[in-house]
Parts: sequence; C-alpha cells; structure tokens
Amino acid sequence: MARTGIEGYLKRLEQAQKEVLSALEDLEQHELLYATEDWRWNTVRRVMPRLGDHVREHATQFVAEAIGGMPYDASTFTC
Repeated sequence: MARTGIEGYLKRLEQAQKEVLSALEDLEQHELLYATEDWRWNTVRRVMPRLGDHVREHATQFVAEAIGGMPYDASTFTC
C-alpha cells in the first residue's frame, strides 16, 4: 500500500475514534451499566476499554501486513 494510502487510512481511523469518544463522553454514569449482548463484555463500562485494545490490534495487523510481514493472526495477540 502506498504511503498516501496509509496516511489516508490513519486519518480516517483517527476521525472515527474521535467520533466514538465524543459520543461516549456524554454517557451518564448509570448508562455505563447498560447490558450488551456479549457474555464477556456484558456492560457498556466493560466494553469501553476493549475499544482501545481493538484499535491497537488492527493497527498491529495493518503495520505487519503493510511492511510485507506475515498476515496477522489475532489469536496470537495478548493484552
């Protein structure tokens, strides 16, 4: 992928992250206890830290593949 493609991707990622954080900062404390459909990340409060992990996992995948390394396997990632 060309450098301009990488830079464009990173800018879109940054904008999406800002939009999510902006929406989340308006949540009231009681809303953090709302249930989700996931058994492991079963409240909004538990999902929020996972968002950061998820972005880092994709960034690692993107960089590994962009520099011509092996395709990234998320099952080997631990945090």
